[in-house]
Order: sequence, then structure tokens, then C-alpha cells
Amino acid sequence: MRIIASLVLTTLLTFTSMPAQAADNANDDVMKILNYARVTDQHKILNKLAGSWRGTGSLINSEGGAAEKILCKSTNKMILGGRFVEQETTCKGAGFSFDGVGHFGYDVLSKTYVGTSMNTADSGISTLAGRRSGDKITFNISHNNVDVKKRVTSRATLTITDGGHTYEILSEDKNGDLQPILSIKYAH
Repeated sequence: MRIIASLVLTTLLTFTSMPAQAADNANDDVMKILNYARVTDQHKILNKLAGSWRGTGSLINSEGGAAEKILCKSTNKMILGGRFVEQETTCKGAGFSFDGVGHFGYDVLSKTYVGTSMNTADSGISTLAGRRSGDKITFNISHNNVDVKKRVTSRATLTITDGGHTYEILSEDKNGDLQPILSIKYAH
């Protein structure tokens, strides 16, 4: 009889501890997800971009062309709990105007700033990924290049300060050298 009672007690303890163990595993999974969803200091620097901005700068329309003045307006707002920037931009000058939209933020898992953008000067979606050092984020941007009729990777820097931000793009020329094609300095 003692053996049967001991077996019953062992079985009961086993079954009653299983839900607690399953709950602990579920809590661990939730905590892992929440860890990657948290807003970090890498996200918080992007708050400086929120608001309406006016920019002046230059654009080089074609390889070997001269830099032409452009004027831009940009509206940025933080979305999804401060994790991403939603950006709308209009630029005029250099013989044309274009509108653009973009979303970018910090990916905690890959430890990379990531995003996408689209504009009326191109029919493709550009993707970007980069890292921050101090007040500067350096991105690699994959985008269409109509001069060479293929997808290329350019380098961009976004320098964020308390009083504004500067956005610059360098693109490969036919020799594979990076050349400046866009520079815009934004202020309120």
C-alpha cells in the first residue's frame, strides 16, 4: 500500500508541476520577445529628428555633372512607440522636384539601423542598413541606378545634432569610386 501511495503522490506532484513549468517557459519566451521590442538609447537619438524641417543643399543629377542647389521640406514623426521614424520629404531644384517617404529605426536583434524609402525620382524601393558612431549613422543603401540600369549600393550618412541634421549620399561612379551626389542640411 505504501508503494501505491508513493506512486500516486509522485504522479500528482509531476502533473501539478507541469503547468507551472510550462508557464515559466512561456514567461521566458515573452521576456525574450519583450527584450527585442524595447526602446533603447539607439532609438532615442532618433527623437531629435521629429518635427518639420527645411533643408538646403546640392544634388548632382548625373555622373560628372555639376552640383545644383536644392531646397527641401521634411516632416518626421516618431511612430510605433518611438521605435521608428516616419518621414515625408519634398525637394525642388536641380531642374526637377521629387517627393519621398521613408521609415527607419533601430533593430535591437541585428544591432543595426534599418529602413526603406521610396520617391518619385525612382520606381524602386530603397533599403538601408547602418550603424551609429556618436552623432552619425552611416548607412549602406541598396537602390536602383538609372545611369547604369541596375541595382547598386550607395553610402549615406545622417548626422543628428540638437539643432538639426545633415543627410549626405555618396554613390559609386563608373570606376567604382564613391562620389558625393546629395547633401542636405536641415534646420527648423
